Amino acid sequence: MFNKVFGEIEYEYGWNGSVVINCFGKNQSVDIVISGEKESEFVQWQYDSFEYFINNWEKMQEEVKISIYEYYCQLRYELGYDDNSNDNFPNVNNIDDIVEMIQIDALVIPVPGIYEERCINLALSCSWDEENGAGIRFINERIDEIGYQDIAF
Repeated sequence: MFNKVFGEIEYEYGWNGSVVINCFGKNQSVDIVISGEKESEFVQWQYDSFEYFINNWEKMQEEVKISIYEYYCQLRYELGYDDNSNDNFPNVNNIDDIVEMIQIDALVIPVPGIYEERCINLALSCSWDEENGAGIRFINERIDEIGYQDIAF
């Protein structure tokens, strides 16, 4: 089905589609996952969350890069890999190098009612943890939480 905001979407355990966005200098196709039931209508909150995110994504990328870098360094320290004992967690000296270690897999729009303000979650693949990945929750286009990918869903 075609939606005026989300584009071409189909229902399979939630609504799914894709969007092409510029991710750290490269155009990338990213899955869109819109939580909800097949028979339910989308609400303005979901549209607003998506549109505000897309319209502000270019400005948000520097904060995302810095936050992922800080998350990575903290995780590396907490797991005891700051001594270079794990090849999956190499020392990253340049903050720009962190973008080579991640890929955005999905932009997730939760069901309305969980959050009062606009909310978008990103699910990322990352070279340092292929099983758990990474996730970022944005509230009103500001990073609210970074953790394992499951926070995105």
